[in-house]
Amino acid sequence: MGLVRGMTTTNTRKRKASKKTKRQIQADIEHEKWLMRMGAHPSQLKKTKGINKIPSYKTRETLPTSDKIMPIDPYQGLSREEKIAATQNFQLGQMYNKGGLQVMSKQDDITKGRRRV
Repeated sequence: MGLVRGMTTTNTRKRKASKKTKRQIQADIEHEKWLMRMGAHPSQLKKTKGINKIPSYKTRETLPTSDKIMPIDPYQGLSREEKIAATQNFQLGQMYNKGGLQVMSKQDDITKGRRRV
């Protein structure tokens, strides 16, 4: 399989650039005229120096919001001793095999095989 010229490292001979033929010169002139008709010739394009207009993404002011996070306390109004007594009936444990910890009542049957303490 032959190598494509310019893609080999063994050939270091420099070659002259080939001259354009009359047909190629005529095609280039017609292409320049076509670009001028379409308004896409380089002389017709707007010359910018790399300064881009960046659109504004500012949003308008919103109403003030509250950043307070209120705790949810189901035992609100109970004393410390009453809260401790109410939570004595529950414990954390693995309800199912390979599951996360869940709140379980102490009355759950341990021998069912679905609960691990």
